[in-house]
Amino acid sequence: MLTACPSPDLQRRRWLAAAPALGLLASPALRAQTRPERPRVTVAVGGLATLYYLPLTLAQQLHYFDDEGLSVDLQDHPGGGPAEQAMVSGHADLVAGAYEHTVILRQRGINCRAFTLLGRAPQAVLGVGGPALPEFRDARQLRGQRIGISAADSATQWFARLVLARAGVRADEVSWVGVGTGAAAAAALQEGRIGAIASVDPVISQLEFRAQIRVIADARSLRSTQQLYGGPMPGGCLYAPQGFIVRYPNTVQALANALCAPSSGCRRPAPATSCAPCPKAPCRATARSTCRRWTRCARRFRPTA
Repeated sequence: MLTACPSPDLQRRRWLAAAPALGLLASPALRAQTRPERPRVTVAVGGLATLYYLPLTLAQQLHYFDDEGLSVDLQDHPGGGPAEQAMVSGHADLVAGAYEHTVILRQRGINCRAFTLLGRAPQAVLGVGGPALPEFRDARQLRGQRIGISAADSATQWFARLVLARAGVRADEVSWVGVGTGAAAAAALQEGRIGAIASVDPVISQLEFRAQIRVIADARSLRSTQQLYGGPMPGGCLYAPQGFIVRYPNTVQALANALCAPSSGCRRPAPATSCAPCPKAPCRATARSTCRRWTRCARRFRPTA
């Protein structure tokens, strides 16, 4: 008795359907061909406790770096400026920071390239609080005020300068105060040491929840980013010197794979799983607000390589 032989296409589909269950698509033998040239790397981060770098925290806490054969040391810095300087001075291999840093560094003669985007929006907010809040009507009233930023030469300062410039206020007509991105930033506004603040979540969300801030410019959503910048504007990214990318291509690819894992089809964590690492991360004190904000605006986090 003759038996019909399945077509090659049908056999291939059956094999692909069974491969994930058998572990064939991620077996060590297949991945050994692209083993990272540098298994240990140091990443300077401009505010690890913020939602801005939550994809990085997830990759670390869910062991996606380990899955790629990497041991990643995350250096926490007050803002993107100090993180950039850590890379330039040789204390870090690459940086997790705002995309604008790659443009500014190119103008300074340092050739860097972003190879993984962590967010689709800048996620920065400029708000007024403290003594300046009751009588505030227009951004021009910020002239002569002390404005809190994460650190000098960071994305929060560049965002505030953009908003002020549109209101006719020059950067030298205000005082810039580095307050970091943690609890000290909120305390500076609450205690009246600054009249306005440019920062990211969860600090901004905490101040909004307590009605201690009035937001005058918000780039946390794709729609507001379109209105502010007149088009798409990427947020955080992973960038490195061009020489590092050329010399260690497998290492760079492994980093990109780990950061893109939460948004890929094969390793997409459930919302509860995504929030689980937060209490273990530096944002322990604000885990609940962090997870609520993550649930509401997860669309702005789409790591892409």
